[in-house]
Amino acid sequence: MLKFYQLCIILFFVLLNLLSGKNVLASHAMGGDIYYECLNPSTNTYRITFAFYRDCAGIGAPSSVNITYNSSCGGGSVTGYQLGSGVEVTPLCPAQLNMSRCNGGSLPGVQRYVYQATISNLAPCANWV
Repeated sequence: MLKFYQLCIILFFVLLNLLSGKNVLASHAMGGDIYYECLNPSTNTYRITFAFYRDCAGIGAPSSVNITYNSSCGGGSVTGYQLGSGVEVTPLCPAQLNMSRCNGGSLPGVQRYVYQATISNLAPCANWV
């Protein structure tokens, strides 16, 4: 059984939360993967691929993404453009896929969007980020 002071502490934090007036916002961006492929070693040309995963009940996917890269040799940024449209990758049983949020249902739904950009003439550095 909770003691009186424990109830007072709980009530204090509940009231503090209710009176704070802050809005809670979420994007429902679920995550991403980034990887690269060397296209031409003599010109230090690389293809950067970024996969973006979104909750179908959340924000839409952007048509492009900004990819920034840095090292002790320099840095820069390129724009990665979306390849095709989103593909549903919802981790549901096949019989339930038509009931995902991506398809107008109530079960969780996940889409994957892929973006690519090419970077050329990178300096030969060992610490690219």
